[in-house]
Amino acid sequence: MAMTPEQRRVLDLALPMLRQDLDVYRCLPVLIAENLLSDDDIDVLSAEPVRSLRVIKFIRILQQRGSRAYDVFLNILRQLEGASHLADHITELYESLIETNSLPPARTVNITLSGYDAHFDGDAMLMIFIIVL
Repeated sequence: MAMTPEQRRVLDLALPMLRQDLDVYRCLPVLIAENLLSDDDIDVLSAEPVRSLRVIKFIRILQQRGSRAYDVFLNILRQLEGASHLADHITELYESLIETNSLPPARTVNITLSGYDAHFDGDAMLMIFIIVL
């Protein structure tokens, strides 16, 4: 089953805290054992030298793995020493999102580069953010 829009949005909203506090490498053994990450995924993550960008790539990969990946990830965070606050934060975001019964609208950005106009939404905003870093 695909990850729900709410789960995907919550992980997006949690990115600022995850970028600061998540050690991706501590999550990998369980995700590999659960067949939620491939060797290619591990290579992509290992090749990223900047920790905060590695977290963003990790979350993007996880969002493509479905609802089970979301649940397994939350359980990992609950069990990892020093990471339970991340699970609590994600859970609070999810509950808040469900209470409001609506997803915030996707962000849209229009960019003009060297005379070319481009229109992007959703993940493109993240790419722009990465470039700015």
